[in-house]
Amino acid sequence: MIIEYDAKKNLPFNSDDIIFDSVELEQGKNIIGVANADYIDAPAQTLIEKKWDVRFWPPAAQTVLNAFRWNYPGKKHDIILIFHIGEIESFLLGYNQGYPDAIVPLDLGIQNLTDAWKYRSTASKAKWDKRDYCRVPPSILKSEIKDNSTNKQKKPQDDAMRPVIEGWDQELERALNSMAQSFPVDNISEIFLSGCAEEVLFLDEYLHNQLDVTVQYLDPFKNIAFFPDEEERENFDFSKTALTTAVGAALNLDKSISLLPDMFKESEKFRLGNKFSIPAAAAIFFGVISLSGWTSVNHDDMRSKLNSMKSQASSNAPIKNKYEKVSAEKNTIVKQLDVLLKESKLSNLSISVMRFFSYNTPKEITLDMISFQRGWERGDWIHVGNSLEKVITIVDENKDFAKVAGAITANPALKERYFSNFITQVENSGLFKKIDVINKKTTSGMDIDNMTFELKCEL
Repeated sequence: MIIEYDAKKNLPFNSDDIIFDSVELEQGKNIIGVANADYIDAPAQTLIEKKWDVRFWPPAAQTVLNAFRWNYPGKKHDIILIFHIGEIESFLLGYNQGYPDAIVPLDLGIQNLTDAWKYRSTASKAKWDKRDYCRVPPSILKSEIKDNSTNKQKKPQDDAMRPVIEGWDQELERALNSMAQSFPVDNISEIFLSGCAEEVLFLDEYLHNQLDVTVQYLDPFKNIAFFPDEEERENFDFSKTALTTAVGAALNLDKSISLLPDMFKESEKFRLGNKFSIPAAAAIFFGVISLSGWTSVNHDDMRSKLNSMKSQASSNAPIKNKYEKVSAEKNTIVKQLDVLLKESKLSNLSISVMRFFSYNTPKEITLDMISFQRGWERGDWIHVGNSLEKVITIVDENKDFAKVAGAITANPALKERYFSNFITQVENSGLFKKIDVINKKTTSGMDIDNMTFELKCEL
């Protein structure tokens, strides 16, 4: 419940319609993946119409992490920064000794370079699938340009590329400052470039000069065998780093996030059912045929043994009684475990409630009591003779409640606003099914700035 609550915070889309998955790592860490269900529905529907079978749908950052873990196991204890460049969106992934510490999105992509070159050149020079014009202008590289280095001579596209690369530099600086809170950016031992990075000439040299860290391109095929001939490894007509996400998704390693839409989950269940049910049905069919043949051949022998079995059945009565006793004790234990499980869930929920109020109660509000109970005590007044007596009745005995009592000390004109905001905050926490204000009153006289209240919160 706490993970789901955290997954819905600070999203750029409606949190009521999300697909999320979480994986628990060691050292108390969790990876949470969140996606907009409406955004995924369109491509998912297209794949279904084309009769594609999708079994695993990881986020891009998860696929890059999978590719790195598989191909660079020797870097498990290092502090690595992975820079993945996409078409219009990119991200930084901070890998700290075997775990992803930070993932920061970047508002940049190789399409920035294409658009800049299109603006200054004819459209025919800027085909998206031929990006030989993409490069870091040598004029902003800190290394010396040798006379015989023709690749680093000034070219027409350099004036278009320079402001884009400088903008990338500012975005990287912002992202690294943001990562510093959870990832040791000052101790990075190596930088790996992924995605479309290899299509930008001199990008590795530029980042090495800017950050003073060793930079290399991530090879998603480094630790993958090629069949039938290893020579096929070098027969690629395009950048290997561009296939990082595809290879990482195909690896499907353990402790990986999958944001598979519901429409594919049903197909996956059906596929698994067929995978196991058809062999099972065949085995059962073969067993029935074998059993029928064996029964036919040994029918007479079975009849002779049946009388012997009947005579032995009477001697099994004590065993039957013992079995029934053990079964009864087992049922009692199962019921006790069910009760213990319910109490454990209530205890965990109580901890979440206490933690929520501890971190989210405004300073103007003082909570005097938070109690948890099964059922609710309702006070009713009845006539007894000529007087009224209060009778306590327990209602909703099958429900769990939290009773919250407190006081607001503030300017009389602001008390209702503080109280209303507090109630809204409690309702939006997602911890309670229903919240009722049982009692609310303001002290008269000298303490007019004090208001007490009591809440009935159904868990």
